[in-house]
Amino acid sequence: MRPEGDARPLRIAILNRFAPPDGAPTAAAAAGLARDLAAALPQAEITLYASCASYGPGAAPALEPMAAAETPTRRVASLYAGKWPPARLIASLLEGRALARRAAREADVVISLTDPPLLSLWVGPACRRWNRRWIEWTLDRYPDFFAAAGLVSERHPLYRLLARQDAGLSPDAVIGLGKGQLARLAARRGSLPPSVILPVGLTPPHFGETAPPNPDAPPTLVYAGNLGEAHDPAALAAIVGRADPTRFRFVFAVSGRHAAGLRRTLAGHPAVSWHDRLATADLASAAAHLVSLSGRATHLSVPSKAVTAVCLGRPFLFAGAAEADTWRELGSAGWLIAERPDGTLAPAAIDAALAALSDPAAREVRAAAARALAAGLHRRHAEAVAALAAIITAL
Repeated sequence: MRPEGDARPLRIAILNRFAPPDGAPTAAAAAGLARDLAAALPQAEITLYASCASYGPGAAPALEPMAAAETPTRRVASLYAGKWPPARLIASLLEGRALARRAAREADVVISLTDPPLLSLWVGPACRRWNRRWIEWTLDRYPDFFAAAGLVSERHPLYRLLARQDAGLSPDAVIGLGKGQLARLAARRGSLPPSVILPVGLTPPHFGETAPPNPDAPPTLVYAGNLGEAHDPAALAAIVGRADPTRFRFVFAVSGRHAAGLRRTLAGHPAVSWHDRLATADLASAAAHLVSLSGRATHLSVPSKAVTAVCLGRPFLFAGAAEADTWRELGSAGWLIAERPDGTLAPAAIDAALAALSDPAAREVRAAAARALAAGLHRRHAEAVAALAAIITAL
């Protein structure tokens, strides 16, 4: 907190492991928030803090390459560029510690995302030490995600220690991706400070800017982006496996931990094509988008892919839980294949969803719902940014 009468511009730091031109989805989220806050708080000095780690080969952006950040960016050293998971985790944790310390020294308000994992556990103490205000943006929930991904048991002493530390955190405000995610966070910590919901994945509307899907051609379903711990590659493989290859086409541009495995599983499938990345026009002209969220990750993450599909006026096929924020908020624009208790999808449910999606009239009904939802998403996004700016001003 600044001394009374301090006339310097308010300094706002936004922390994330990646920043443009890195192709990570979190880099786009951080840069977008920086631009939005710069417009809402024109007198503030906003800086992105990131590491020198590259979102490089093997994890290439599945969408169009990003331009360099419009916001000034300060970077800390990256300690490891290899692929060995233990070393990557240790390096990312140390990068998070360096980011937290530097930003807390140099800014008045620190907004931290959740990449690298456990960044909040560094930022909270650093902001207390330097008497800074802290806003936590929970793109993913850690350490819960470690247990959901099967990386560690909830009974493991280290997990229990991290969970206790997380429960004791007290940010001045929270940005969430959905109501369910915020409710889960409140249950973990006992209460919530002032909060706003700010979904990620919004794009400018492209209605009418691209050729609509040919209703007489086999519908094309696309999946573009990360296929990581929150997603279920088995669900995607099951959907492709149940689809008649003469009646459907699938386009994948995937990155992340499960990308290589999905390629192996679907290798040689006659209805599947693979791309390094897709342009926005490719996404906007698809019949529908594929979105998956592992049931274990419900309320820990909210896929941006459904938001992007809706903003492009396209319907989506969602493999996940009915109570997930994705389905509760955007379900009118999609078809649900509910995950069973054992984590699998019922073949009959897949068949029913594909049959409904194959009807051009049904797709147009969902597309119209997507366009209506897109308008609401952009309106709520503007309202959330204004509310966040008011919270920062009050802090």
